Amino acid sequence: MTGTLPTELGLLTGLQQLYVHTNSLTGTLPTELGGLAALQFADVSLNGFTGTFPRELEGLNELISLNVSLNDLTGTLPNELSQLSNLTQFAFQQNNFSGSVNDIFCSDTNRTWAILEGDCLDDDSGQVEIECECCTKCCNAGLFTCV
Repeated sequence: MTGTLPTELGLLTGLQQLYVHTNSLTGTLPTELGGLAALQFADVSLNGFTGTFPRELEGLNELISLNVSLNDLTGTLPNELSQLSNLTQFAFQQNNFSGSVNDIFCSDTNRTWAILEGDCLDDDSGQVEIECECCTKCCNAGLFTCV
């Protein structure tokens, strides 16, 4: 598939799974996806999505698994993600995120992560793209390696 994700997807309030990985989708992730109240699993990885991570996704209270890896998303991950209490699988590596997710994901001692993957390894110059003390897998965006 090519093009952008239609904003009308947000009208599918009963949608429980959204899998559009490994395509040639571009543009930003529509803020309207925040209206998918029943969404439990979403994979938008391996596309060409750009822009920042939409804060509006904070309303996805049923979300268990989210994969946004291998895109060109930028900025910091919003603190509102900490409110997604059912989220136990989140892969966000191989983007251009920055900052720390420790306060968002690592401060809740009641949450057990099955998957939490980010670019938290040092790059060639010794810089870390994302600080993540509780990640289950750390990657290096420049070298495409994960441990």
